[in-house]
Amino acid sequence: MKHRKGWLPVLFVFALVWLGGCSNDVPTPEERWHTYVHAWETEQFSDMYELLSTNAKKTISKQKFVDRYKNLGSDLKITDVTIESKAVASESDRKKEKEDGKVKLPFSAQMSTIAGNVTFSEKATLVKETRKTAEGEEQVNWYVDWTTQLIFPQLTGPNIEVHLATLSAERGEILDRNGRPLAVNGQQASVGMEPDRLKTGSKKKFAEITGIPVKQIDDNLHASWVKPNYFVPIVNIPLTEEEKLSKLQAIPGVFIRKIPARIYPYGEAAGHLTGYIGTISAEEWKKHQKDGYDKSDKIGKTGLEAIFENRLRAVDGVEIYTTDQDGNRLQTIAKKAPQDGETVQLTIDAELQKKMYGKFAEDGDVGTAAAINPITGEVLALVTAPDFNPNTIHEDYNALKQNEKQPLINRFIQAYSPGSAMKPITAAIGLETGVIDPDEPMTINGPWQPDSSWGDYRVHRVDHLTSVDLRDALVYSDNIYFARVAYQLGKQRFKNEAKAFGFGQPLPDFPFPIEAAQLTGSDGFSTEIELANSGYGQGKVLISALQLADTYTPFINDGQLLKLTLLKDRVDPSNNVWKEHILSEKTAETIVNDLKQVVQSPNGTGHAANIPGLSIAGKTGTPELKASDKVENGKENGWFVAFNTNDPKILVAMMVENVQNRGGSHYVVPKVAEILNWYLKP
Repeated sequence: MKHRKGWLPVLFVFALVWLGGCSNDVPTPEERWHTYVHAWETEQFSDMYELLSTNAKKTISKQKFVDRYKNLGSDLKITDVTIESKAVASESDRKKEKEDGKVKLPFSAQMSTIAGNVTFSEKATLVKETRKTAEGEEQVNWYVDWTTQLIFPQLTGPNIEVHLATLSAERGEILDRNGRPLAVNGQQASVGMEPDRLKTGSKKKFAEITGIPVKQIDDNLHASWVKPNYFVPIVNIPLTEEEKLSKLQAIPGVFIRKIPARIYPYGEAAGHLTGYIGTISAEEWKKHQKDGYDKSDKIGKTGLEAIFENRLRAVDGVEIYTTDQDGNRLQTIAKKAPQDGETVQLTIDAELQKKMYGKFAEDGDVGTAAAINPITGEVLALVTAPDFNPNTIHEDYNALKQNEKQPLINRFIQAYSPGSAMKPITAAIGLETGVIDPDEPMTINGPWQPDSSWGDYRVHRVDHLTSVDLRDALVYSDNIYFARVAYQLGKQRFKNEAKAFGFGQPLPDFPFPIEAAQLTGSDGFSTEIELANSGYGQGKVLISALQLADTYTPFINDGQLLKLTLLKDRVDPSNNVWKEHILSEKTAETIVNDLKQVVQSPNGTGHAANIPGLSIAGKTGTPELKASDKVENGKENGWFVAFNTNDPKILVAMMVENVQNRGGSHYVVPKVAEILNWYLKP
């Protein structure tokens, strides 16, 4: 526990019942007590001291008296002090007391402190003394026979001290759907050096193992507070890295201490999901000081640690108590109990999160993925790759900033061009509006444009079938088919119908600030070319992996678009619909059957996900990211959205960046297939 010494009030409201009359020559004890309280109230501590009795002044010097009042007022954060007089003895008794030259004035005190309210009753003793004025004349007056018990009754002697102790609270933990820890309280290794015990080569060896430059090590060792025999912390390392810690401990002059720490067992597999905590910055403190944060407190910096800060936050308790001159604890004056943070349980499956991240990490891929339960709307995984390790983020931060793959960017909150993964949505809109008949073939001969107003621009396709129905168009992923559907829908109708799938709207009540899906720019479709390209997920169409996954839920839930949830206590199958009946059961069935063929047909773009024993439906997408149509061999991202159709349990949307020359979306399909197989056939 932390200890601080201190003293008493800053504010003082005095309510006094006037006792006895006023003498023309000598002020009454009540009047002198009132003067003393007024000086206290206005923080005129020097004036207070001058009102002390001769004996009281022998117990404490003026400087110590003033300093004590000044210091403890701020340390104990005492406010709203109220002093009220209490009933006194009979007039005859009071007359006798005054004749004896001593009067006791009972009072009660109430105040607010950092540790809660303090209430006590005490008696102030005033004595009559004769003193010489500055002019040498003798004058009789009343003086406060001050003792430390006028501060707190527990201060029964001059050697009794007031202490302030912090009672530590525990930050709430973040758990996955099965209770597995994602962010918990634990310990880590603080690895440091004692300067006078280092040997030649110690710092170089340390740098080789940790990757920390020797210059940075020297900067730590040469800090102004360092002495030769001090332990100087250099880096914090998870206790699980036993081999690294063993090598470091073998270096002369290097020592390891265990310290309390926030632990993230899934490391970089869930870095952007969990986020991390750190010491509150000056800017953050200015914003949150009204909430009781101290300048040394930890606060959530990113991810769920920041989003759920109010629920996770631990509020330390505090105790004001007294000790004797030997430091032995005596009495508690006030105590506020610590408040542990709340445990937050997610719908996330931590092992699925780890598995999905691993499919990116194994090949050093950059991208994002989301997995949901397509029946309940529970979010099962949110992945961005590469990611950072929240256990070592503070040590790794500068290197992460310089990493060309930009692991500090949270990709799962960002929207991307979906490419052909958009086609099932266009198909559903076309079916619902009657623009297309699923069984009616569309004749296509080469690149397409509706008329010469498009100039040289034409929509191209990968396959060469001259007659294509909806199933063929999805199986072969025919751009021209869906460009023509969008063109026939027209600008306004396509935009209006897309709203039913959530385009132009953020996911409702979702903790993370996921970028809202857009079908086009804020001014609508600028040209018919953009309209046509949007039909197959190009143009200005943008959507996050999570919202793209959500747009497929109406195909599984008889036309209902689900409301997604990340919190276990928010799962409510009876209230999980975002938009009702956005398409008919017949349309949903048609789309699912065709998406099954995308996987089952040998010609399907998702055939690599055809897993024996499982019925998988899905759609690929390979958006081209080119500044203009004249650019050749531009960058491509690869998408695959897939789900199991018999008793649906999981729907995955995965995007890998820069899949050009790697098979486009075909590069992504096996990765998703392995995830589905692992999850559905454990």
